[in-house]
Amino acid sequence: MKKKCFIPHASFLFLLLLGLIACGDDYEELGYVPTAIGDNSHTATQPKTEDDGNGQGGTGGESAGSLADILNSSYTGLLQVTVDGESNTPTEQTIEIEKVDDNHINFMLKNFMLASGEDRIPVGTINLAGIELKQDGNNVTFYILQDIYIQNGDESLSSEWLGPMLGPVPVELSGIGNKEQLDIDIDINMVSLGQIIHVDFQTTNNQ
Repeated sequence: MKKKCFIPHASFLFLLLLGLIACGDDYEELGYVPTAIGDNSHTATQPKTEDDGNGQGGTGGESAGSLADILNSSYTGLLQVTVDGESNTPTEQTIEIEKVDDNHINFMLKNFMLASGEDRIPVGTINLAGIELKQDGNNVTFYILQDIYIQNGDESLSSEWLGPMLGPVPVELSGIGNKEQLDIDIDINMVSLGQIIHVDFQTTNNQ
């Protein structure tokens, strides 16, 4: 991970506000904010259940030796955000993994915020659903590109989350991990701002 300097918060706030103003009358808070991870994407393909040999579909749960078992349900690590080539100081963050079936997971990054010094821009909670896993030695790798609605974060942290007002946001995620370590790259395409926010996550320890 390259070490970079974070963009001055005043400049970023100006670009953010400029992008929101440019949306004009079409920029309004969505009436629909999905509550379930599986409903969060317009482009995700839901994994098929496999026949169990008795003419019945699979249960979709975990099984011994599955690729999903190689991952933990949550990881704590350092998260670094880069905007226009300028990076902030990494902050500690927990990422959650939900096992869908042997070869698919859901991903959650809760309460994502852009930070500069003591300033915080509350973005929201990022959910990606039905991510396919592939084996790579003792690790699993994964990749997905989805248009998602960024949901509200916890009300105790902010009452004005930006994400739900952005409409569908293209999010690209790739990663590699095992029980002990997780390394993830996320690109969040803020189309209305003409910017891509890049997020790096690497574990320091896991839960």
